[in-house]
Amino acid sequence: MLTINSPFLPAATAGHPTEDEVEAIPRQVAGLLKLGQPQFVIYCFGQALKPKDIYFGSDRNFNLCTNYQITGEFVTRAVCHVVGDPAAANVKIQVDSFNIVPAD
Repeated sequence: MLTINSPFLPAATAGHPTEDEVEAIPRQVAGLLKLGQPQFVIYCFGQALKPKDIYFGSDRNFNLCTNYQITGEFVTRAVCHVVGDPAAANVKIQVDSFNIVPAD
């Protein structure tokens, strides 16, 4: 699945990729794969906003915010894995680690 059936191969090869193209994908992802329990990483990004420019209509009853100012940002990283039997529809997400990503 990581080589011949990969969607990352060039479409111009029309089903006949070169050996270099086929072997490039496993070489690039080998460092990301490891034995053991499958895990996945979730990055979450959020912003706190406040109205910056407010447009008032002619009757002063119509307020429309046309721009927002960013007052804060927050980034987190969570590493998780699935626990349970998917066939029995009895699965849960187990969080292995949760970190707040520091600002630059």
